[in-house]
Amino acid sequence: MTTVPDSVRLASWRFTLKTNSHRAASPYSFMQTPYDFMGGMWTATLDMTHMISSDASAVLAWVAGLDGVMESFTLPVVDYAGPFGLVTANPTFADAAQVRGKTIVLQLAAGDSAAVGDYVTIAGHLHIITTAEAPDVSDQQSIGISPRLRADVAAGAAVEMLAPYGTWALAKGDEGASLSQTGVRSRSLSLNEAL
Repeated sequence: MTTVPDSVRLASWRFTLKTNSHRAASPYSFMQTPYDFMGGMWTATLDMTHMISSDASAVLAWVAGLDGVMESFTLPVVDYAGPFGLVTANPTFADAAQVRGKTIVLQLAAGDSAAVGDYVTIAGHLHIITTAEAPDVSDQQSIGISPRLRADVAAGAAVEMLAPYGTWALAKGDEGASLSQTGVRSRSLSLNEAL
C-alpha cells in the first residue's frame, strides 16, 4: 500500500456513501418494493490545490505508482472535527460480529461514549455511526454503522476512532493533470473505497 505524498494539498473533497439497494415500482399500480443487497461503499472526488511543477511531478509519480486501480492507499477523513462523543481511547469489539452486520457493540474506556456522526475504521474500512445507544454499566455501547461490515470481526478486535481513515483506490485507470497558461498545475482524482 502506498502513502499519499506531502505535496498533495486538498482544495475540495466530495464524499458519498453509495449502496446497491434498489426500489422497484410496478408500472401498473406504482406499488413499490425495496430490495437491500447489503452492499455499500464510499466514493470520493479529491480536488487538489494548484501546485508548482516539482510538486505536480511528485503527485503524478504517486498516481502512476498506483498502477491504475491496482494499488490502494489510506487517507484520513477530510475536515472531520470528531469524535463528537467522548472518546479518550480507541475502543474494541465487545462481541464478535458477522459480515454484513450493521449493529456492533463497542467496549469503551470508562466514561467514554460514541456519538451519531462519528467515524470509525474497522479492519481498514471506514464506517459512520448512524445510531448510538447509551453505554451500559460495563462501558459497552451498541451502535449502528454504515456501510455494513466487510468481514467477520472477532471480540477484542481494534476499532480506530481517534484518527479514522479509509482505504482508497483510484476509481478509474486514466487519471491526468491540467496545466494553465501560468504554468500552474491542478489535479482532480476520482476514488472508490478499496474493498
